[in-house]
Amino acid sequence: MMLAIVIPYYNIDYFDKTMLSLACQTDKRFKVYIGNNNSPDDPGEILENYRDKLDIVYKEFNNERNPVTLSEQFLQCSSMISNEEWFMILGDDDILEPNVVSDFYRHLPQINKNQINVVKYSTILINMCDDLISTVYKHNQIEKSTDLYIKKITNRSRSSLSEHIFRTRQFLKYKIPYFPLAWHADDMMILLYSNFDKIYCISDSVVAIRLSGKNISSWREKNEREKTEASILFYSELITNYSEKFNVEDLKILYRFLIFCMLNNYDATDSYKKLETGIKLFGVDYTRNIILNIKYPIKFNMTDDEISTFADNFYINTFCLYNDRKIYRKYFSKKKEFRIHWIKSPNINQKNLNSILTRSIQEEDDVIIICFDNYRFKTNYSKYSLFKYILMAKFYQADILFGNGSEMDCMCKIQDELYWVNSIKKSNFIVLYRKFFNKILDINSLNSKSFPETISALSHDKLMINDMSI
Repeated sequence: MMLAIVIPYYNIDYFDKTMLSLACQTDKRFKVYIGNNNSPDDPGEILENYRDKLDIVYKEFNNERNPVTLSEQFLQCSSMISNEEWFMILGDDDILEPNVVSDFYRHLPQINKNQINVVKYSTILINMCDDLISTVYKHNQIEKSTDLYIKKITNRSRSSLSEHIFRTRQFLKYKIPYFPLAWHADDMMILLYSNFDKIYCISDSVVAIRLSGKNISSWREKNEREKTEASILFYSELITNYSEKFNVEDLKILYRFLIFCMLNNYDATDSYKKLETGIKLFGVDYTRNIILNIKYPIKFNMTDDEISTFADNFYINTFCLYNDRKIYRKYFSKKKEFRIHWIKSPNINQKNLNSILTRSIQEEDDVIIICFDNYRFKTNYSKYSLFKYILMAKFYQADILFGNGSEMDCMCKIQDELYWVNSIKKSNFIVLYRKFFNKILDINSLNSKSFPETISALSHDKLMINDMSI
């Protein structure tokens, strides 16, 4: 017996159909290993119907049913294999056409001749009613795993775990790569087990992959954070440890996906490391352009007359923190675009911040300004420039707009003198937008000496004006 079919069992709804597809194989030279991952539904009755048709090993595991640890559960189930040289991990709701196994053995001499470790079948997608919801995905007989993965993420192909057969010695070497939800575990298995090289593709028979809404691949919104975390780990590992396996253009595609995921699961410190990686590989301009193309593909377009109308007819609630009000107030004299609220304190603390934001929420402010008493307007200050950048940042869906600043680790110019910044430590003139108020209110403890740095870490939608007229 050369082939093991491993089924990590949990959902019973389509399990009988999966088992029936195995019983209908024209070639029975395989052994079925079923690991019950603490399912609420006992498959015993279904299994009894197939005991005389299939060679079955069944084992129950007392796992806590935590989707985040699925990689570990796949490892646990795959470790049941005895001495089979090849194995498949089949979803408990997927279906094999009758000749899948026979075609494997028919192609095996060619597979061995080419020293290939991963076999891939053609696939078709089915729904919960067994309706076909895609065309058959076919491939050339021999493909590179790296090429297939790039085709997958650029929507020119598809891939999942069930349609692959792996050489067991590669499993013993690499095990099941760990990622939250086992998201990308199959992708990394295919790449690692194939040594980032050739895959043998069988188009004669087809594996039906079910999209039932019960498997993790069907959960479009559930566990999105864990999926994004897994994607960041996966793309980071490819770019950091296996960059030589991809050509430059494919590596750029992987890096773009990494930056997209990074911006959706933002951590300023980690983001800086990944931006630095991109700069080393592709240069500053390319790395910055990726951010701009992902976040700001459409440019702000408002006429000077429209901007002037806003500047001449609206004011902004502005909270000025001061030590010496007499010195400070002259800088705001005759500037009717600001409605000043004086706060006698040199720094923002939890109490006055909560007071500012609570008031702003009650008054339904779209935007407010927090200004510190060491801020000075430039001699050529223009309220029209200020309103232009405030409106521009709102168009770009900013949470924060810093009026100049210092100690930035990465800046990308968006338009005119408006920049996206990864992190910023110091700024004395800060514009906050309403959609960000509640998030700042959720800060549990505030270091009054690093307010800009504190709020900078809360959002990737933070912009900075680098203009001498503000």
